[in-house]
Amino acid sequence: MMSSHTLWISSAIYKQMIDEAEKLAPHETGGVFMGYRAENDDIVVTDLIDSGEGAKHKYYKFSPDQDYQLRKIADIYKKSGGTITYIGDWHTHPNSDPELSWIDKRTLTKIALTKESQNTHPIMMVLGGKPEKWTLNSVQFISGEFQIWPFFRCKYNRVSCEIYSE
Repeated sequence: MMSSHTLWISSAIYKQMIDEAEKLAPHETGGVFMGYRAENDDIVVTDLIDSGEGAKHKYYKFSPDQDYQLRKIADIYKKSGGTITYIGDWHTHPNSDPELSWIDKRTLTKIALTKESQNTHPIMMVLGGKPEKWTLNSVQFISGEFQIWPFFRCKYNRVSCEIYSE
């Protein structure tokens, strides 16, 4: 999967993200999104997986319930006959901008370099701001590696994100 043209998200899925962000603000939250690559290389998000009941939400980070998310990913993939796959992760930066932190860049690199993700060019969406005024930033991993110093390198491109009505 290489650089995408546009990331398409339905208004219903975007609303799920906003609702989750506002419910847990000022703590961070997030999850996983699934979808498919269209013939024109656009990506269409079809499913949003929340952080799960076992997630830990804090002011400057969150840890998802990974077992829950992995089960949901497998269920969606199986039910779709393998056409709906893992696209990437999303999370919030309450009371902050939606730019990637160094932790976000390290996580994006780890996802891309983990064989089990089956996605060498994942997308990370960050929803920054505060209730009633959120801004979405989407990036796609291009290349990177783990190093001795400065520990990792992560190159990514911004991805245009379009919200459409169903």
